[in-house]
Amino acid sequence: MTLNDGRGNALIHSLFSPYLTVVLAFVLFYCADIFLKHGFNCFKRIPTSETALARLRNYSLSVFHALASGFGALICLLVCEDFLEDIVTAENDIAYHLIGFSTGYFFHDIYHNICTGLCSRSLEIILHHITVVTSFVIVIQYRILVPYALFGLLMELNSIFLHGRHIMLYFDVDPHSVVYQTNFKANIAVVQTGEIKKHFS
Repeated sequence: MTLNDGRGNALIHSLFSPYLTVVLAFVLFYCADIFLKHGFNCFKRIPTSETALARLRNYSLSVFHALASGFGALICLLVCEDFLEDIVTAENDIAYHLIGFSTGYFFHDIYHNICTGLCSRSLEIILHHITVVTSFVIVIQYRILVPYALFGLLMELNSIFLHGRHIMLYFDVDPHSVVYQTNFKANIAVVQTGEIKKHFS
């Protein structure tokens, strides 16, 4: 079998499937969580309770995902003009893998909330993630509404500053400091930009 025949192309397509990206993303966030669990123990000023530490790791992983998926979605929408012209059938392989990456993160976040005992306090978050995962799987499986999913991922840009604020609170960053105030104003700016966009859409 050569890579030029139909079976070879099918093999390549399966190896680089967005579903593989889902699995790899889950493994990535799982390993990152283990790294953070041991790393945060080196800091003496963080809360000592396991629940507080689990939330700190959760917020940190969320910021990492938000940076990758939020800016990734923004770049895809700006570079691929078809996404702005045809929100139903326009597609791009990189966009599929970006959606797969986010799907893997949401799977891990569900797992993380359940296994760390945060489930009872984050039930609405888990229900939200299940809804998002279902939607993204439909997008990947039926290859439709890719731009719509990317527009949804733009909301992750707000999570950068929202969860960044939570992390700073855990580390007792002065609310009047430059970094805290900059993060606060950026959070407000992103929210207001989203509201203006919805007003004119």
